[in-house]
Amino acid sequence: MANPNYGKSAFFDGTNYYWVDHKHFDSFYLHDYGSDLNDLINDSGADTHIFHRTSPSDDGTGWSGTWFADSEGGIYNYFHPYINGFTDHATYVYRMRRYATIADVLSDNGTTYDSGYYTQGDRFFAVNGKYYRTNTDGDNVTGIDEYNSFDDLRNGNFSVRYNGGAGASHDLFMVVPRAALGLTGLPSPVPEIDPAGMGSILALLGGGLGLLERRRKRA
Repeated sequence: MANPNYGKSAFFDGTNYYWVDHKHFDSFYLHDYGSDLNDLINDSGADTHIFHRTSPSDDGTGWSGTWFADSEGGIYNYFHPYINGFTDHATYVYRMRRYATIADVLSDNGTTYDSGYYTQGDRFFAVNGKYYRTNTDGDNVTGIDEYNSFDDLRNGNFSVRYNGGAGASHDLFMVVPRAALGLTGLPSPVPEIDPAGMGSILALLGGGLGLLERRRKRA
């Protein structure tokens, strides 16, 4: 893959592909690649916006976090701000921020919640009202946890655990309907892996970008 930004947070909001890059302190870049996955893969033709994330009043600056979206267009940010800033006594707190739309991300209009601790290697994705998180061990994904609601995710209350490797911790996992993959023009087919019991398709592109699509039940 031509895009080297595997460590960044990429997601699909039901219309366009995006990834978020840290600019400075609480400032970020939102790169909008439109509806063609190839543009995200090749880091081509992005419409880039600068936006800010206001932390709760007791928080200082910190890690930009992990960004993901659900299948209804909601956007989420898990991050570790510092209390007391960059000092010898700085401590981490753990937050989840929820936005209704991309427009809300750009206007800093989100709701921040306390969260349980997750590692910087963990990835998140959501579809059909369920939320998922990769369990990581160093550089490897060792399993996937399923949560019945956003509140369960931020409180660490998983309902099902799927053990087994499904890629690397630096892979990016996104929920994308098959019709929206836009994979025409790629040099080779996309390998697909079906995590046992998950009822989903997990496709890894070049080992650097994970795409997960919920299979529709047949009528």
